[in-house]
Amino acid sequence: MVSVFAIPDQQVYLSLLAAFLVSFGLGLLLIRFRKHIERFSRARNDHAAVQASHTGDPLRLGGVAVTAGLVFGAWLLSGRSSGAYTLFLLATVVPVFAAGLWEDLGHGVSPAGRFLAAVFAASMAVALLGLWVTRGDAWGLDGIMGFAPAAVFFTIVLAALFCHAVNLIDGMNGLAATVVIFSALGIAYVAGEAGLTQISVLALLLASAAFGFQLLNWPSAKLFLGDAGAYGLGHILVWLGISVIALAPDVAVPAVILLLFYPFADTFHTVTRRALEHKKITEPDRMHLHQKIRRGLEIVWIGRGRREVSNPLTTVVMLPITAGPVLTGVLVWHQPALAWAALLAFVGLFAGLHLAITALAKRYRKPIQMAGELPGMAGFGGLDSSNPAVEVSRYSGPFIQDSLAVQVIISRSSKTAPWRLMTEADNAQDQVWSEEFDTDGAAWAFFLAQVEQRGVAAMMGSRLRSEPGRRHHHGFVESSA
Repeated sequence: MVSVFAIPDQQVYLSLLAAFLVSFGLGLLLIRFRKHIERFSRARNDHAAVQASHTGDPLRLGGVAVTAGLVFGAWLLSGRSSGAYTLFLLATVVPVFAAGLWEDLGHGVSPAGRFLAAVFAASMAVALLGLWVTRGDAWGLDGIMGFAPAAVFFTIVLAALFCHAVNLIDGMNGLAATVVIFSALGIAYVAGEAGLTQISVLALLLASAAFGFQLLNWPSAKLFLGDAGAYGLGHILVWLGISVIALAPDVAVPAVILLLFYPFADTFHTVTRRALEHKKITEPDRMHLHQKIRRGLEIVWIGRGRREVSNPLTTVVMLPITAGPVLTGVLVWHQPALAWAALLAFVGLFAGLHLAITALAKRYRKPIQMAGELPGMAGFGGLDSSNPAVEVSRYSGPFIQDSLAVQVIISRSSKTAPWRLMTEADNAQDQVWSEEFDTDGAAWAFFLAQVEQRGVAAMMGSRLRSEPGRRHHHGFVESSA
């Protein structure tokens, strides 16, 4: 169904340049006219989300610019083939792009709603393109994928998951665009080697348009892809990969997975981790690898609360992680056994990095200020050292992260008593976490683990929403002391 066509290099270069310029130019226009665009949207306040890693509230319409660049570049080349494959593929993006755009404009589409839109888009792709993954290049998998209903089901679910996976990495400046560019370039090379020229050129157009957006997303994020961009580009990218598998028997399935590695690895690791911890799979947290790396950079090197530096730097630090699997997939694209071995090695490395980064951050963390009152922290109860029987740990004091401050009080009533962990925050109820710690170090480790898993906001206690409530609470605390 896919027509392989030959296009003079000059025309390809012009179309790639056009895709880049349209994406970059439209992105600038969206930024320039943001105030007018916001008249048709609702406030989102994304930077306050639990999983947020960015600063400010950049416009989430970068996907509109990238998609426009891709479509324009493809249109310039439409006269050289029937264009059926490109037309059908772009048509299948509409459901997931529309659902994402509605969410980007602040009107609210649940994660389940967006996933269903991705499933519908993938189902359209199967119907219109007539393609799905029919093999696994491994014993057992070939039998399963050879059964059409099972193959179609797995193809649709994995394609929808990949769309969601790209969305999860959009909050780190430049990361989503970098992943899309690397993967698209890898698919372009493999498709070209397999003789699928049309798919190869379309992948190059996607990379070029994504690069135009990248310049507005890194190092300082003026735009984010948004759900429309992340889901839409994720859909196009994964279906380019599926198309290569379906149309080129010589291309190894695990090699294509390597080309799409990071979003898949991040999502499957997250789902597995939450399931093992008996947590809701859909509940957001800050335990993705890129988020751990960002916080690790702050804890060990940059200093806490400096997202404007740690966020773009994380994307640079992660270049070997995002580029390595793609490069490997390109090298072993026609060798299934080597590709499977490489894929398993990268899966193990990915899981190991999670553990290593956490361990390194704990071992080499920069000391934080542990005593005294910081500017802007008036209203904290502070530490009462008037009672000589009370022992206050050296770990006690203000803890600051992501522009939020909480007073940590680790103490015990006598030399033989267990340690007690309490936190205080301005305009919030004091929170006693436990009074049964064997050592003050155990209490401090518990606090850090909770911050890493849930965020510092979760350690600040219930908010007191009215002034009478705050007075009543502080009076109760003083009378109970």
